[in-house]
Amino acid sequence: MPQSGSSSAGITRRIPKAAAISKTALQAMFLDDAGALLLETELGIGVLLDRDLSAVLERLTDVRGRTVERLLEGVAQGAEAQVMLQGKSAPIASIRAADVPRRFGFVARPAPRAGEPEC
Repeated sequence: MPQSGSSSAGITRRIPKAAAISKTALQAMFLDDAGALLLETELGIGVLLDRDLSAVLERLTDVRGRTVERLLEGVAQGAEAQVMLQGKSAPIASIRAADVPRRFGFVARPAPRAGEPEC
């Protein structure tokens, strides 16, 4: 998963700071099998960096009132849920990290074609 800027394919971007979430339309959240939290917005899918994780988790609430820990445990086991983040409701579900590129239409590790220089 790319972690800064946009990928070479120009499709995937990361959320640069937790505060940026309020400036984009959060559509869904995913917890992958490697423990990464991914956010889907109108910009595409992006991985939440470790340095921003605690700030987001502090603001994340389960619409059913469970603690964030129990919510994420359930999602990791395959349950789907609804969360609130900065006043916006969004679904959260588990996803296999290997399925993310295909599902969201990007190349996980872009490389130049044969004979083209590397970037």
